[in-house]
Amino acid sequence: MEITSVSGNHVEANLTIKGITHPVGFDVAVNVKGDQLTATGKLVIDRTRYEMKFRSGNFFKDLGDTLIYNDFELNVNIAAKAAA
Repeated sequence: MEITSVSGNHVEANLTIKGITHPVGFDVAVNVKGDQLTATGKLVIDRTRYEMKFRSGNFFKDLGDTLIYNDFELNVNIAAKAAA
């Protein structure tokens, strides 16, 4: 993931999976302690945008109980330290 911009508690980034890149945006909870900054957030990704089609209802019919949901969650942890 490459962060492209931060505005308040919102992060915009480019997410690359399997060599495929798409922009993503997500909110973070920020904690600053001294010269340390940590931010945590969660984003929901549609796996089919990254060519992961296995058992996707978007591409295959009548999967029944073998269907795998397209969306999955990524938990993001960012840590930064102020330069000396």
